[in-house]
Amino acid sequence: MLTHIVAADTLYTLYFMEEVSARLGWAWEPRQVTPGRRPVMEIAGIDQRLIGWQSTRRQQIADALPILTAGYEETHGHPPGERATYALDCQAADQTRPPKCTGRAVSGHRTGERIAPRPRLTAGLSQLRSGAL
Repeated sequence: MLTHIVAADTLYTLYFMEEVSARLGWAWEPRQVTPGRRPVMEIAGIDQRLIGWQSTRRQQIADALPILTAGYEETHGHPPGERATYALDCQAADQTRPPKCTGRAVSGHRTGERIAPRPRLTAGLSQLRSGAL
């Protein structure tokens, strides 16, 4: 199974997109996230300002990376190579990862207890509707 994990993931993603399109009538479009890498499929028509406003994780990693790179250069006397850059990127991701949420009790799942939407997302959608974004 592990030898075919990428193929399995791709197949699942395609089935998911097909099911969402059939049930909800949504269309998909590719979005280039990183130049030279394969694009990410996303729902067509989502305002890029909303995506940028909500997608802060990558920016946090990018902000932490120069500090880690400078530390690497100071320690080793040269800029990091491809493998070291990847390792520093992983380290930046680990250091900037938000703390995990605490789980709900099993009884909460059984009673259908709902978690309130994230306040930041709710505010952003309201601003988008009102034209403030």
